[in-house]
Amino acid sequence: HTPLGLFMRDHDSVVRISYAPRLLKKPANLIATLAHELAHYLVTSIEDTLPCDPSEEEFLTDQTACFMGFGVFMANSAFEFEQWRDNGTGTQGWRTQRNGYLPERDLIFDLALFLTAKGLNPQDALPCLKPHLADLLKKAMKDADVYRDDIKAAIAGAHTY
Repeated sequence: HTPLGLFMRDHDSVVRISYAPRLLKKPANLIATLAHELAHYLVTSIEDTLPCDPSEEEFLTDQTACFMGFGVFMANSAFEFEQWRDNGTGTQGWRTQRNGYLPERDLIFDLALFLTAKGLNPQDALPCLKPHLADLLKKAMKDADVYRDDIKAAIAGAHTY
């Protein structure tokens, strides 16, 4: 399994982001991958101590991509299940693939927190999500609403970079 994208910062602080060319056939997955890699730039630019263990940085990076506004892409591309058929040999089967680091449910909750924090209407996101993810978002919005005051307080006290 090769990475879908790669973030690099060399000793001269030059940033390079690369992606797997096969993603050009799946634009939504390409957007999710590039969002994740751009989120690496933000996460590595934080001068304070990260709010997680270094082994959890990839998860934080997925969350950051959601809070950059790419939650729909991140959630839709997190898990793929498809049927395939080789007409030449007559064989067929099923294929699954996981992309990114966080599972769909976590990404949907991050999306719900983002929508709540921004005061955005989840109805705009629902038709863009896979049907089962749209159902999860409806439930997650109710859960996120419990944190509305905490989110407002966190935003009010946040540092700007």
